[in-house]
Amino acid sequence: EGGHLFGISRYSFVILTNEYGFSRKHLVNHFRYQYFQMVALSLIQRTTILRFSGEAARIVHLLKKEKKPKAGKAISELYLEYLYFVNQIYHREISAQDQGIELYQMLQQTLELGSNVKALDQEIEELNRYAQMLEATRRGDEAELLTQIATFFLPLTLVASIFGFSSL
Repeated sequence: EGGHLFGISRYSFVILTNEYGFSRKHLVNHFRYQYFQMVALSLIQRTTILRFSGEAARIVHLLKKEKKPKAGKAISELYLEYLYFVNQIYHREISAQDQGIELYQMLQQTLELGSNVKALDQEIEELNRYAQMLEATRRGDEAELLTQIATFFLPLTLVASIFGFSSL
């Protein structure tokens, strides 16, 4: 019985093995079904990371064009989608088998998914902080407007109360 050799690159995932015993009965099926799904999941993760990065760039472009209300909503939607991605699609371990765990880690490392997710997390967190700052600024502007309205009506209310108009 010979062994088997896996090869992983950014563009391919191959196995070299013999045609006998374990390889023929089990390994070929693992490769066809389980390992194929593992590679597909990794490619989906990579594609999703690229999509999120593109969406973040689009939102920054909106912000530069002074469409801040639209950008604020887009940022919150992007953040929600990103949370779904991290909790439902980006898995750190997907197999109970040691060989599957090692192969998945090799795929993650080869496709640089861990570092890309960290960079994306930082990018989206910065956008989220900016959206929170915009919201705080908007609330401050509203509070200032209400203060100015109250300041305008305060003398009128004082005069009306002095002359007895408040009992009407």
